[in-house]
Amino acid sequence: MSPEHVANIIERIIRAEGFLPNATKRSITDAKFQLNITGIVVNERTNMARKDFDLLKAKVHRFKQNSEQCPLIYAQILGQISWFRQLNPRKAAKLLAKLQVVEPTRFPPKARGNDNISQPRFQPCVKV
Repeated sequence: MSPEHVANIIERIIRAEGFLPNATKRSITDAKFQLNITGIVVNERTNMARKDFDLLKAKVHRFKQNSEQCPLIYAQILGQISWFRQLNPRKAAKLLAKLQVVEPTRFPPKARGNDNISQPRFQPCVKV
C-alpha cells in the first residue's frame, strides 16, 4: 500500500467524522527523513539530534581544555548528559567518561553547616 493511498484513506475518515482536512498541512515523509518531536529524534529509536549531540560533545571538550573550570558549568553539562542518557545510554556513558577525566579535586568541597563562612564564594562563570 503506497503512502499516498494511506493518506487518502485517512482523509476519507476525517471527512466522514465531519471535519475538513487542510491539504496545506498534510505531508508525507519517507523513513530516511528525520522525525523530530520536541528536540528528540524518533525514527528507529529515540536519540538526540546530531547537531545537538555535536554541541554537547564540544561543550565537554571545551570544558576539559579550560584551565579555570567552573563548577556551575560542570553541573550544567552533567545535567545535559543525564538527560541524554534517557535517550541513548551508550553514547551518554562515553560522554560522561570523557567528562569524568577532570579531577574533582579542582573544585572546593561543599560547605556543611556554618562552615560556609570560610568557603570562598564562586564568581559567575563564563558560559562554555
